[in-house]
Amino acid sequence: MEKIIKDIQKIVEKFFQKATFDVSYQVELDEDNIVKLALEMDEPQILIGERGSTLAELQRLLGNIVRKQVGQPVLLDVDINGYKQKRHEYLCNLANNIADRVSLVKRPEALFPMNSYERRLVHTELANRADIKTESEGEGEERRILIKPAQNINY
Repeated sequence: MEKIIKDIQKIVEKFFQKATFDVSYQVELDEDNIVKLALEMDEPQILIGERGSTLAELQRLLGNIVRKQVGQPVLLDVDINGYKQKRHEYLCNLANNIADRVSLVKRPEALFPMNSYERRLVHTELANRADIKTESEGEGEERRILIKPAQNINY
């Protein structure tokens, strides 16, 4: 795996040189054999995009390039300036705050549209709460989470 990490470092360096982005990066292998690529840059929003959409596409693109050039399956997780951790914390706090309000006022509330990873994160965060329940509603990019009081109340 050491050779794969070195190869990935070369691929990443070449990619960002060609893309003319000034980034510093670290490549590490975590305990689940996921290659973590941590990028640091002055203007991260360029590569993060709206709600992480550009970052997700960058991760997909780099993952495909790495798999093709390394010649074997590699799980690649790309993060920029700790965005994913900050987003994780934000979504968990938001979900708990809205769940508290739903529990108090006994009226359901819908969160903004999210991708499947973020919806799963919110469902997992609220799964152990007995006072509320969650469900996803909507289709495609408009899919969102609805947080409801746990009691069987007709709306």
